[in-house]
Amino acid sequence: MIPRAHFIKSTYRNNPFLDALTIQRIERLKETDPQAWQVYGLGERAISRDNVFTFDEQEIPKEAKLMSMGMDFGFTNDPTAFVEVWAQGDDVWIRERIYRTDMTNQDIGRELKNLNIDRRDIIYCDSAEPKSIEELRRMGWNVRPADKGKDSVNAGIQLMKTFKLHVEPSSTNLIKELRNYKWTKDKDGRNLNKPVDAFNHAIDASRYAIFSKVGKPNHGKYHLR
Repeated sequence: MIPRAHFIKSTYRNNPFLDALTIQRIERLKETDPQAWQVYGLGERAISRDNVFTFDEQEIPKEAKLMSMGMDFGFTNDPTAFVEVWAQGDDVWIRERIYRTDMTNQDIGRELKNLNIDRRDIIYCDSAEPKSIEELRRMGWNVRPADKGKDSVNAGIQLMKTFKLHVEPSSTNLIKELRNYKWTKDKDGRNLNKPVDAFNHAIDASRYAIFSKVGKPNHGKYHLR
């Protein structure tokens, strides 16, 4: 009797079209995100986890270099969040610099000056706020809209998961967000591939910074400034 179906299991190792950088990213998941490694590296189902990210609290080492900066705009109910992302090899450290409500664009500009942010450094901001970006640019800040596209939230999350994620201990609001940033669930309590839209302001700023800097073809040539 001829079987009606065949089960074929393949992984990235069976894909002849993957470039070396993509293979390196996938194999990095063994250390940075065992759940994602199960799926993308081994081609298996992963055990569900509620939290989107795993991380630890760690001071930024002197050897790390500033990779990028990101900003998520807010006002009355949501805070404006501004972060720095530092990197060394496959490790990234995130430092929260601003996390505050009721900030006008003028307030943001003054606070960036108080923080001694270099006006030459690029700050990737939420592209849904072109007016705010333009106002900050006219104040002399090197702000740019973050790279976005189809399914950019999940794409940014998956890219962040390829790094070992550390948060500076003083970044209390970001730490609180990461501890509470979870996947949505279906009616049966199973995790869906979509994060809950909450506890994500400093996380979004981090995602803008990382994805806009390294989520591009050939980014390895200019990974760090």
